[in-house]
Amino acid sequence: MSEKQYLENIANKVKLYADAKEQAIQWLVGKKITDKNKIQNALIMSQIWLAHNLNEEITMSELLIYLGDTNDFTELDARVIQLDEDMQDLGLKEVLEASVL
Repeated sequence: MSEKQYLENIANKVKLYADAKEQAIQWLVGKKITDKNKIQNALIMSQIWLAHNLNEEITMSELLIYLGDTNDFTELDARVIQLDEDMQDLGLKEVLEASVL
C-alpha cells in the first residue's frame, strides 16, 4: 500500500466516524434530547457502534479523538471498548434508543 493510499484510508475512516457522530446528533435533535448525559451516551455509542460494524476495535483514546477531544494525550488509554452483545445486530438508531431512552 502506498503512502497516499494509506492516508486516504485513514481519511475515509475518520469521515465514517464523523458521519456516525453527525447521525447521532441529528437523532438527538429530532428526539429533542437535551440531557447532557444522554447526549454524551449517544455520541459515544455512535462511535462504538461504527467500530463494531467496521469489524474494528476502538480504544478509549481513539474514541476521544473521534469525538473531537483536542487534549494532548500524554498517556494513551488502550482499553478496548466493545459494543454490548445484545446490540451487535441493531442499526444505529436502535442502538441510540436502547442506550439513551
